[in-house]
Amino acid sequence: MVAPIIGLTGGIGAGKSTVAGILTQLGARVIDADRIGHEAYRPGSEGFARVVEAFGPGVVGADRAIDRRALGALVFADPAARARLNALVHPLIAAEVGRRIAAARAEGFDPARSRLAAARRSGMGGLHPARARRRAHPGGA
Repeated sequence: MVAPIIGLTGGIGAGKSTVAGILTQLGARVIDADRIGHEAYRPGSEGFARVVEAFGPGVVGADRAIDRRALGALVFADPAARARLNALVHPLIAAEVGRRIAAARAEGFDPARSRLAAARRSGMGGLHPARARRRAHPGGA
């Protein structure tokens, strides 16, 4: 039987990294969709080209990488710009997560993966048959 893929969701401070660390200690392979998201628009990548084409050269920093602060200033001030960024980057993230899951399974490993809160909207929701959630509660309960 193939082990399920477990998607960890939650807002900032909900404990996703803590749970992912515990799963890693228990032998799970964690595919960090947040990290993949950052990789999705590294210099020279398709995502980089898409982001610069959509938002202009002002989002490229002196180091020739996407200036996340400049990009954030644009997309967090404008819901349409944020939706455009998500539409550009989320399919790339979903494809890479899918590739990593396939590679892990080809190696005989069934991964658990951490996923972006917005993953469901990006088309990654169909990649996992089971979901686990840990919600942060006041007082640590």
